[in-house]
Amino acid sequence: MPKQVQLHNGVTLTIEDKAFASGGEGDIYIIISPKTFNNQVVKIYKSEKRTKEREFKTKYLVDNPPLLQVQNSHHSVIWPTAVVYQNNKFLGLTMHRAQGEDLELLLHPKSFKNLGSIWNRFNLQDSNAIELRLKICFNIAVALHQIHSLGRYVLVDMKPVNIKIQPNGLISFIDIDSVQVVENGKLVFSAPVATPEYTPPEYYKGMNLSNDGAHITWDQFSIAVIFYRLLCGIHPFTGSCNPPYNACSSLSEMVENGLFPYSQSKRHHFRVIPPPHQQFTKLDESIRKLFIRCFDNGHSSPQQRPTTDDWCNVLSPQPVIKIDRPLPSSIIDIPIFKLSNELSFSQAPTPALLTASFLYFPDTNIFKSAYYNLFGRPDIENIKVSIIKQQKKIKTLILEKDQFLKEVHSIILGFKSTQDVILKEEKKIIENIKIDLTKKIDNLDILTESLCQEEIKELKSIRGATDIKLKSVTETNNRHYNETVQPIKNKYDAIKQQFKNQLNQVKIQEEKDISFINNKLHSKLFQIKNEISVLENNYKLRIDKELGLDNKNYLIKLMLSKYIIKDNASIIFGMVPKIALNNLKLFGINTAADYTDTAVSTGNGGNVKKSNGKWVKIPQIGDDRAESLKKWLSKVNKETNDKILTIEREAMRLKSQISTLMTSELALAELKSQNLKAESQKERSIVYQRYSPIKNKLLFDLEQIQEDFNKEIFPFLETYNKIKLDAISNHKKIELDYDHQKDSLKSRHDDLHFKMLSQIIDNIKHASNLAENIWQETQKKLFENIKSYNNQYSLLQLKIINQCKNINDAVVELDKLKILYKQ
Repeated sequence: MPKQVQLHNGVTLTIEDKAFASGGEGDIYIIISPKTFNNQVVKIYKSEKRTKEREFKTKYLVDNPPLLQVQNSHHSVIWPTAVVYQNNKFLGLTMHRAQGEDLELLLHPKSFKNLGSIWNRFNLQDSNAIELRLKICFNIAVALHQIHSLGRYVLVDMKPVNIKIQPNGLISFIDIDSVQVVENGKLVFSAPVATPEYTPPEYYKGMNLSNDGAHITWDQFSIAVIFYRLLCGIHPFTGSCNPPYNACSSLSEMVENGLFPYSQSKRHHFRVIPPPHQQFTKLDESIRKLFIRCFDNGHSSPQQRPTTDDWCNVLSPQPVIKIDRPLPSSIIDIPIFKLSNELSFSQAPTPALLTASFLYFPDTNIFKSAYYNLFGRPDIENIKVSIIKQQKKIKTLILEKDQFLKEVHSIILGFKSTQDVILKEEKKIIENIKIDLTKKIDNLDILTESLCQEEIKELKSIRGATDIKLKSVTETNNRHYNETVQPIKNKYDAIKQQFKNQLNQVKIQEEKDISFINNKLHSKLFQIKNEISVLENNYKLRIDKELGLDNKNYLIKLMLSKYIIKDNASIIFGMVPKIALNNLKLFGINTAADYTDTAVSTGNGGNVKKSNGKWVKIPQIGDDRAESLKKWLSKVNKETNDKILTIEREAMRLKSQISTLMTSELALAELKSQNLKAESQKERSIVYQRYSPIKNKLLFDLEQIQEDFNKEIFPFLETYNKIKLDAISNHKKIELDYDHQKDSLKSRHDDLHFKMLSQIIDNIKHASNLAENIWQETQKKLFENIKSYNNQYSLLQLKIINQCKNINDAVVELDKLKILYKQ
């Protein structure tokens, strides 16, 4: 059934019994009546949330709303409108109903599969999506500006799920009751929660929302994050970084450290920048600057973050004029210039040398030398001297050969060193050519952008002049309508409205009279129905009383009291234990109605539970007799229940015949009802007959007024329609002229861009020719270098060959001398 709640001003609201939406703090109910609240809902907080502070805060918000604009019944901010109570206890609040989906759905590409086709135009894959999303951003900025207007409120927990979006782009802020309230610089009510992804960096420096409160710059950060996600499809602080920020994995850590990919001071730390961030470079420069102000400059200096005014100025809807011209760098590839390869220096193998085995002789003493000088040397000594001389010669030749090899090594090193210099010089020159070419292309990119801006500027100027012409034609057309048609229309609209008001008043009075008759009838029919119901209940009560069912427990006890233990002793115990029966009688247990249970197999034999609920221990009643009493009582209860069931069936049978017994009463009631209905129908007919002539007369007058209006307006309307057709024709001519001017402008700029493209191609050709010449010159230098060192090497190699031959000849001669010496 519908529920009823009260407002703080005493008005009673009827709401549906089931909530149509629920959240973490409470449930939302549709208001059934009064009808003046049809576009509002009631939010009832969960019981643990209905605190005094919440009640005071709700009252404050209701009493101190910001200046909110409402257009065509649309509320961009769902502000609390009244405090709700039930039995003087705080329940919640009323507010306008928000339409649409959560804005969060537009931020996930996969969500569009589940949304209707009407939402597809917001998909970033659509060419017009950015323009539409910019309008959404503008609507959000305007709504937040209204909230901030009093200087009292900061949303704090601003996030996409707290913003509703409709297919037409209209938005609504919801969950306003969690807003932070500041008055005269003092925190009155804090915001209970904040979401990390939309929380500014100052929060991570130890800021306490409950004590310190949040500044308006908090919302300025949150709204910029939402705008970036809307326009780029990604959170602004998403990416992977190099040390020292490589450990930052969560969005909150990235925010804390100001790791925005387009930050001047942090961009070089990024290792991976996800592709969606590239959308940022396609945004208008004015929008990019605001994002950088917020996420880069505003990271350490919150006051630099753009305000809602800043966003509104940049996002204000204007005709979007785009020039789709690619930059030269995007369509021209810089060629890869070839570089010379190293030349290899060919080295001939060194001739093989014979192995020389030297003999070592002790030095000749001074006496032998003197003797040999006087009397001459013997042959053996002469051979020995020859061997020593020959060995010295071989050593000298080997040393000379080694020196020649060192000279070869120096030649090779000199070749490589000179070649490295040549190649480095070539590489340096080629790099300079590439740098110079890149600069030229960059300069032409800048010039292209400048030309595009100039083209946009000229196109805007042409569009502006066209719009002025169109506006002039429209104003002329509207002026004629306002001066000729509109006054007549206004005159007759006023007259018709008077008659419509009279007609409405008549209809309202007629409905009141009919409603009174219907209510009177319903009241009397209800009274008759109630009388029949009372009579039927009396019959039922009489049947229950006659059968004893009006006091069922008493009837059961009465039946059980007829089962006397003494008379059934032989059946119960198999004998007649007189002492036990006397003991039972002594304790007031004579019939089945006097006890309800016995204690069996509990070591507590003899205990019997009396009908008053008390247990008594009876002598001569052990476990066996207690068990017998229990079984007999169970049998008796079953028999009694069967009898009660039979009586109840009889009662049901008799009650089913009540309608037969009440035939005359029912017939009389039906007759009274039919008479009342017929009487009410007569009264309604009298009401209709009384008001029909009045309504018909008013309707006839309205038709007559419409005819008079049509006659008077016809000549003026005919003239206006001709002027309107001329205006439509002029509109087409103006738009056609605009298209011609636009095509002419495009053609002129096509030539300019073609010239720049030709210039780039010429620059590339020039750079390629220059690089080719450098390569050929380098090739020449490399071959001259290798030729020069080859000549030096060839001469030295000849010396090495001759030297090796002399060494081998000397070794052969030494071997001969050694043979003579041994002989």
